[in-house]
Amino acid sequence: MNQMKAFIEKARNDSKLAVELTALGITGAEPDEIVAVAAEHGFTITAEDLRQAATGG
Repeated sequence: MNQMKAFIEKARNDSKLAVELTALGITGAEPDEIVAVAAEHGFTITAEDLRQAATGG
């Protein structure tokens, strides 16, 4: 989950990443699409990490 927290922090501070996620339509994107973007930026997260982050877990 540390990778997920780091990815969220980077998304908040990296305008290129934020634009990329916005272009995906982040609220409607498939988890695998977000996982792939995270991987492109050097993060290893899973769809389960995304679900846990979305539910506050």
